[in-house]
Amino acid sequence: MKVCFVTFAAGSGVFGAERWLVGTINGLRAQGVECCAIVNDETAAVSQQLKAMNVPVRKVGFRLGISSPGKPKWHRFVRTAINVVTSVKVAWIVRRWKADVIYSNSLCVNTGAFASIWTRRPHVWHVHEFGQEDHGWRFDVGARFVGPMLNSLSDACIMVSHAVATKFAPQVSDAKSHVIYQSVDVEQGTDEAGPANGRFRCVIAGRLVEGKRQEDAIRAIAKLSSEGVNVELDIVGDGKGKYPERLRNLVQVTNMHDRVRFVGYRDNPFPFMRAADAVLVCSTAEAFGRVTVEAFLAGKPVIGARSGGTAELIEQGGGLLYTPGDVADLASQIRTLAGDRVKTKQIGETARAWATDRFTQDRAAVQTVAILQRLLKHKALSQSQPSADRGHQEVKPA
Repeated sequence: MKVCFVTFAAGSGVFGAERWLVGTINGLRAQGVECCAIVNDETAAVSQQLKAMNVPVRKVGFRLGISSPGKPKWHRFVRTAINVVTSVKVAWIVRRWKADVIYSNSLCVNTGAFASIWTRRPHVWHVHEFGQEDHGWRFDVGARFVGPMLNSLSDACIMVSHAVATKFAPQVSDAKSHVIYQSVDVEQGTDEAGPANGRFRCVIAGRLVEGKRQEDAIRAIAKLSSEGVNVELDIVGDGKGKYPERLRNLVQVTNMHDRVRFVGYRDNPFPFMRAADAVLVCSTAEAFGRVTVEAFLAGKPVIGARSGGTAELIEQGGGLLYTPGDVADLASQIRTLAGDRVKTKQIGETARAWATDRFTQDRAAVQTVAILQRLLKHKALSQSQPSADRGHQEVKPA
């Protein structure tokens, strides 16, 4: 079996869906699956990493299927037209590579879906995101048509969480929708001990953007400090625009200079989690929640927002939930853990045991291969029925 991934590649870092891609290719190869990739930028870090892994990589100038706020509507039509045209080249490469399956990595990449029409290969769409709720995406095809497009142009949709599957359930048939938790590998790195002051240390990791709501964490620490609770916070990550400035102003206003540290961007935030007592995840809409899993693997309890993939993971693995935006609720949960270090450690160890078994490369690869094999078997059977409607070909959930 040979799988051709169609994926965006951008920038000097490897994040989110790109990290998933690297881990998935390694896992599929271990299962005997050949992999190749079509990218929109050969110079990007993930493209270079794939080449270093001896994965065949080709560049095609497709566009992401999302638009920036303020762009005129005709931009959407132009981008969609470009993606339809470039899908012909993608189809040609897929045929030349003799790939059996086209695999689109991310909801914002639609060129692979169009190419599957020309090649008549099975198409898998991996959905890593909600779209609007977590990234504020404006889809070129229009938000109401995203779900129907997933359903009509895919033979299988792999969702990163049950929360994402639930969102698209009204449009994507149950037979095509599969939930597979991605593998999460961590680099141990060097310990980040920080000041030895005996405080209950919390850490929050992620881009400094409004949706991550680091402000909830700052306000909660300020509230607890005013009540005599000995706590502190490390903020790992950076960002652009007004929100980072707003966070720093909030630290000044609340006089939390000695209790809140802006650590900045780190390629590997895991050492900060390992050095903390608890990890905070305040995002309002995490489709999956890699930081939550990394915290579990560090043996730390997570206090997370009661929403999306964060709530889903915490309810299974261990930790506490708070209502997004409710600073008093978040402060109360932190106080609970800070007041019982033994319980805090027990929760963290339980979470570590659960996550260590659950988010492995082998497990994700085996589940994915099972779906791919089912698709190819279905294709072989359908070849004897040339009049069958591709849009109604379905497979049973894994």
